[in-house]
Amino acid sequence: MRILLPFIIMTLALPVSSWSMAFDVTNSSDGGYVIAGATGLNYKWSYAWLIKVDSQGNEIWNKTYSGECRSQAWNVVRVKDGYVLGGVTGCHGNDAWIVKVDESGNVVWQKKYGYKGKGDSATSIVGEGRGVVASITIAPCNGSCINEDVWLVKLDGDGKEVWKRVFNCRDYDSIKRLKRTSDGGYIGVGTVGDYIGGIRPYSNYDLWVLKVDGSGREEWSKVFDFGFDDTAWDVTEVGDGYIVVGEAWNTDVKNFTNASNAVKAVILKLDRDGNLEWKKFVELGKVTVGWSVITDNGNITVAGSGGGENGSFVWVSAMGKWLKVLRGNFTFLWFVFGTIRTLKVSDGYILISSKECNGACVWLSKLNFDGKLVWERIYAGLKDIKFGVKERERSSSFSDTVVLILAVAILMAYLIYRMT
Repeated sequence: MRILLPFIIMTLALPVSSWSMAFDVTNSSDGGYVIAGATGLNYKWSYAWLIKVDSQGNEIWNKTYSGECRSQAWNVVRVKDGYVLGGVTGCHGNDAWIVKVDESGNVVWQKKYGYKGKGDSATSIVGEGRGVVASITIAPCNGSCINEDVWLVKLDGDGKEVWKRVFNCRDYDSIKRLKRTSDGGYIGVGTVGDYIGGIRPYSNYDLWVLKVDGSGREEWSKVFDFGFDDTAWDVTEVGDGYIVVGEAWNTDVKNFTNASNAVKAVILKLDRDGNLEWKKFVELGKVTVGWSVITDNGNITVAGSGGGENGSFVWVSAMGKWLKVLRGNFTFLWFVFGTIRTLKVSDGYILISSKECNGACVWLSKLNFDGKLVWERIYAGLKDIKFGVKERERSSSFSDTVVLILAVAILMAYLIYRMT
């Protein structure tokens, strides 16, 4: 056993592969883009990450932001005097986390909501002048809540709360994407589910659409059931209603492995009152998910992710015109199979996702209006970390993590030595 001690120490002290993921993208004030994501050792130990690039995807700056242990930027919006990111931070529980930065990525203020629940997070934000309206998924108690609610919170440009609205539809409620509507209100899409307990405490997810006025008060709420578990990931307004995209499971989680077409993308057309006018499904492999939708002059473009026997892929469809499938070593989160986000620009589309690159990296690409790939860029995290938050409540760094790993390795080696 003592002969093996050096190898045990070496194995435990080996560097951990870096992990990075893109979650959102927005236009910058100078014609480029700002990408929001996370980078770190893994999904549970990560920093929120912003990457500023020019119109050709060339990096201008990238900065990381540290809250507590797991910190991730799930969305980013441009406001009049900078950008606001929303996401999650926490160690043994999570809090919804909202951070405002200036044009150079320096922190202006940050705010947390939550009770250290497993799902507490700022899932979507909409810019409002210098401030934002945020959709927060939260378990509203300090104990073992069995329900998670939605809070819509309006913050002014200084981070002060203007109003808060609470929505409790079922045991689990979550708005995954919130958009401003032409009538001055907001529309949110996501999912609702039932509590069953256990490791995966919620099930029977149904697709949820919520319409509120400019003060966050409910106008209507609709739930759609297309399969075992349904979730909406994006929404956009059209002349006479809304287009919603997401996913519908053809099987339950236990039978996922054996199902040939386990998950399909769903595209819905709703009228102004939320009534279903038509629906379409897309199945391109074992898993197909609709993640993003853009409309322009009546044209609908949907983007999503998928995977099957031939590996993972990103797909883009100008509905009724063309379908483009981009194959590669894309990396997606389990159960949500994403993320994919898009922007429409003057001569095409901007897409973000994540790809394998000796770990996982952020992927940015541009397609023309015919779906042809114009260029693509890869951004590696971890090695280029530049700290952007100095006034954090709980400071941590990767050098601290390496020291901790070494200390654990030495302790384990010592214990093994004493036992032999």
